[in-house]
Amino acid sequence: MASRPEYGYAGLCRNKDELVQHLTDIAANFQFNAYHATNILVDGNRAAAQLQLDLTSVATGRRFSATIAHFWSFKDGIPVHLVEYMDTALMARQSTPKESDAPSLH
Repeated sequence: MASRPEYGYAGLCRNKDELVQHLTDIAANFQFNAYHATNILVDGNRAAAQLQLDLTSVATGRRFSATIAHFWSFKDGIPVHLVEYMDTALMARQSTPKESDAPSLH
């Protein structure tokens, strides 16, 4: 997957193996407390979904909400293309420990 570390979970998956690795990385770093579609639109071989997520960062323990959008293309009923939009800055912020998250030495 082509991505830059400063963008957290952004990048391009060019095949199924890269997508599986990307999803595995996300699952290792976030606990999914809730994941549900709030809107779904279908037009022929295309579909769009707005999704609401409730996540907990494994690195920080912070729980937060995020909204993502999926745009799917299908061929013969099989998904062949997915574009996902999310607030990658939010994901990075929530998974980056702050000084205040460190244990106190006092």
